[in-house]
Amino acid sequence: MASSGCAAALWDPPEIRPVYTWTDCYPIDNDVAQRLGLFIDFCSDPAWRGQHWGIVAYYGDSRPQDYLALAWGIWYRTGRRPDLSGLRVLLRLEDGTNFVGASGARPQFTCRSDGRSECADLVVTLRGADGTVGERVVHTRLPSPVGTAR
Repeated sequence: MASSGCAAALWDPPEIRPVYTWTDCYPIDNDVAQRLGLFIDFCSDPAWRGQHWGIVAYYGDSRPQDYLALAWGIWYRTGRRPDLSGLRVLLRLEDGTNFVGASGARPQFTCRSDGRSECADLVVTLRGADGTVGERVVHTRLPSPVGTAR
């Protein structure tokens, strides 16, 4: 039985756009991310004149290419809200493999406290197209205090 081109396209892995290489980027201020030592950048695809956006999250002491999570396919028209129905999120799991979220699925964030702080780690979960759930624990990477006064 031959498969149609449309059906084949539904099962092909999505094209992972290299959001981290786009140069028109703006930092997103996020208190929890800053406390965890993360950078989050909102970048415009240079080929789409500001209408196609992506987001990359990475540790502050690493490069965007070593991303923790990557989102792409966010369409934005002037005067309208961003269209997130085509949003795709790629979550890099602890073992280095990539987990692709379902189209339109947004990551869920839960703080995990270590007893001393409000949010020591961030647990990120993402629903895949087949109903499976990927999970990544984002550990804090803030430098330890040096030379504390007594």
